[in-house]
Amino acid sequence: MQHVVLNGGSQVSIESAPDPTPDPGEVVLRMRCSALCGSEMKDYYRKGVANSNDGHEAVGVVETIGPDVTRVAVGDRVGISAVAGCGRRDCEPCNHGQSTWCSDFQIFTGAHAELFKTSETACLQVPEHIFDDIAVLLTGDGLGVPYHTGQKLGDTSNRTIAIFGAGPVGLSNIMVQHFYGARVIAIDISEYRLEQARLLGADTLIDARNADAVAKVHEWSSGGVDIAIECAGNPKTLKQCFDAVRPNGIVMINGEQSAVELSPSEDFIRRDITAIGSWYYQIGEYPSMLKLYQDGLPLEDLISHRMPFTDAAEGFALMAKGESAKVILEYPQS
Repeated sequence: MQHVVLNGGSQVSIESAPDPTPDPGEVVLRMRCSALCGSEMKDYYRKGVANSNDGHEAVGVVETIGPDVTRVAVGDRVGISAVAGCGRRDCEPCNHGQSTWCSDFQIFTGAHAELFKTSETACLQVPEHIFDDIAVLLTGDGLGVPYHTGQKLGDTSNRTIAIFGAGPVGLSNIMVQHFYGARVIAIDISEYRLEQARLLGADTLIDARNADAVAKVHEWSSGGVDIAIECAGNPKTLKQCFDAVRPNGIVMINGEQSAVELSPSEDFIRRDITAIGSWYYQIGEYPSMLKLYQDGLPLEDLISHRMPFTDAAEGFALMAKGESAKVILEYPQS
């Protein structure tokens, strides 16, 4: 097979590799398409991934199955969850569809490839009428992260929300919260992504290169927003989220990042601030995510580029320049 290799130093190549063989409980998928994620950029910029990639959002057709596989069959078209629970009958989180809370969960990466091996517990059946590129978003970060975030926030209709970082995760949060009826302000340093934020429903845009983002948020919201969502994965913007919310506000953290210095008194206690972490989504949420799309959520608007997987270097370069929303890689079908 051929697959994408992140070589580090912003270099990407297409290399040959042996076809994967499934172990017990695993399946091999022939890829239809995969999506680039902002979480992959760290390895893209820095050390790379040894003879592989960080891809974890994809749709494919089951080509081979390992021993003891019972949940899918050869020929099934499935989307994949990056987080696969153990699936054992005695695992309470798995029995409740809470895959990320399973103590033995696994993360499968390397999905930017013609063939991809993963656990059967990561596979989600895709309805026949849904296109491959939409299915990638339905079963991956594209909808999974903002949906799970929204579940933790509850009813946000008519509430004010500042979203710091308009990369793929930020843009998807903007799309979902606008659909829920929230008033959204988007903050970023990319003119392209701010325009994408506007198209996806942001009411106001702030270019943080030439404005005091927190001051502008306070001006727009008359003293602070109800909710701030950190999507940039940057300690500076996380601190800005705490400064941007009103007393009794909520800071929602999506962006993975290093340690941040916060004051229990100033940032939490004296302003009654609630901070919530939200990671990926639970596999049991998939039916509700599917219904949200069927109810009219315009997922297709989140896709800015589609290209052959052999052009992955171009896709990563667009992500690096802040000139993309969701990039879809497509694979040849025999």
